[in-house]
Amino acid sequence: MLDIKFIRENPEKVKEACKNKNITVDVDKVLELDKKKRELLTQVEQLRSQQNKLGKDNREEGKKLKEEIKKLEPELAEIEKNLTGLLLQVPNVPLDDVPVGASEADNKIIKTVGKKPAFGFCGKKPLAIGRRT
Repeated sequence: MLDIKFIRENPEKVKEACKNKNITVDVDKVLELDKKKRELLTQVEQLRSQQNKLGKDNREEGKKLKEEIKKLEPELAEIEKNLTGLLLQVPNVPLDDVPVGASEADNKIIKTVGKKPAFGFCGKKPLAIGRRT
């Protein structure tokens, strides 16, 4: 999974990688959810800080702050869930010298070392290897 900081700093590069790998991910939505998450997280942390400063002196205001935090936490959890789901879909950004192709046939052979071995027998299929006979 790509780091969100990298996506924030290079959104066009990430969009290009998605296009080149034929993967549909809304990078703008990722950035929007990230922004909302950071704003809500800041808000919740400020409320907790205020709550800690109050201590046991002002219980009524402490209860109000606790209720506000309880209202924001589910929204924050939902945003984090959606953001993580989208981030898992974002592909890695390939190097600039990697050719873009639609299939394996578009790959270039850069270097071949040695000869391809020719065996005098047929290999077993993977399912046949795992079965007991």
